[in-house]
Amino acid sequence: MKILILAANPKGTTQLRLDEEVREIKEGLHRSINRDKITLEERWAVRIKDLRRAMLDIRPRFVHFSGHGETEGLVLEDKEGRAQLVSNEALSSLFKLFTSEVKCVLLNACYSATQAEAISKHIPYVIGMKKEIGDRAAIEFAVGFYDAIGAGRSVEEAFEFGRNAILSEEIPEHLTPILHNRETEPIVQVNDIEPIEASVDYSQDREARQPQGGKTTNGSVPRRIPPAIWVAVISGIVAIITAYWQVVYKPGQSDSGETVQYAGRVIDARTQQVIPSAKVSIDAQGAPQVYYTDAEGIFNIKLRSSNDAVRIRVEANNYEILERNVSLVRSGIEDIRLQPRGTVSPPPQEHDLTGIVKSQNDTVEGAEVIDVRSGNRVHSDSEGRFTLKVNETSNGWARIRVSKGGYVVWEDYVRIGSNLVVPLQRQ
Repeated sequence: MKILILAANPKGTTQLRLDEEVREIKEGLHRSINRDKITLEERWAVRIKDLRRAMLDIRPRFVHFSGHGETEGLVLEDKEGRAQLVSNEALSSLFKLFTSEVKCVLLNACYSATQAEAISKHIPYVIGMKKEIGDRAAIEFAVGFYDAIGAGRSVEEAFEFGRNAILSEEIPEHLTPILHNRETEPIVQVNDIEPIEASVDYSQDREARQPQGGKTTNGSVPRRIPPAIWVAVISGIVAIITAYWQVVYKPGQSDSGETVQYAGRVIDARTQQVIPSAKVSIDAQGAPQVYYTDAEGIFNIKLRSSNDAVRIRVEANNYEILERNVSLVRSGIEDIRLQPRGTVSPPPQEHDLTGIVKSQNDTVEGAEVIDVRSGNRVHSDSEGRFTLKVNETSNGWARIRVSKGGYVVWEDYVRIGSNLVVPLQRQ
């Protein structure tokens, strides 16, 4: 199996730790049980012609890009080493020419989710980043992903290993990578070097495909059902069952609202250590529920509610009791900080967060931008830009929610000090 790594860090752009990322990937693959089956090729300071030539020469199974990205495309280099944006359309049309060879593309670059979506029309598995991602998170994801690939895991499993690698380092960016899966056939394995059944022509007559030795013991001629037919049959059955379930049972709905989930992590506000066995109580529409945090300080709430928020009470030995509202319109795991008894909670640090709200190539005016912790809010101006006073939820991070009628609500952790680009999607 061939893996092609492409790296670009043009002049005038933020310097990334691309060499460290590639070194870590190589070390992980070198120690893997399938190291003898894997060939890794590198191309640096990549221009668009370098990308095309490398794809033609190497014919990789996996393509990995490290560098900068924007919602409009990936940032490669021109002949002078300056930044050159390659559009989503150009990338999609290029990978269309390698549909039968490339099985997975990993775009380890900020805002590369749009490129991933475009490329996924032609490539079975494509991974992109839905927003800005830091160097540490990008490196951890890549290393976790290729560690799993080297161990023979599927692409989907490797994707989860990559996310877990970010989470294990306590970096709140594990939900930034997203996976587009176009395939309906079995997941690609590391030793799946040649396309399965690629040379079989099912239009041949039965005798031409008869195995050596003629008929079977019962006198019949064996015929193998094409995998594509099995896939179509199974997909049809799954679709029918899913439709029946949604229409008849309407899971997650009741007269009292929809089933919603909330995940939190209880930690010490001073040491940032997790607090296991903390008691989390909630009074959801008159129905009290109690949860306890696990060994990693995490608890999961699942309830039916028509509200966007619920009030929780968190208790733990030697800590002050905390009562607060939590948002049910969210994703990921939110940190809940408890103050040790006898300490005074420090005032939250307030910072300016600047950014722009966009939808595809257009800016969005009048979007409401809210700091979830402080409740501060502003609206984007005629150019989609905003400046918001935010409170830190953890070192250097804030949690932001952006909404506007006709668009899907966007909420996530963001790094304070970065120039945020919020990609709103139309409903």
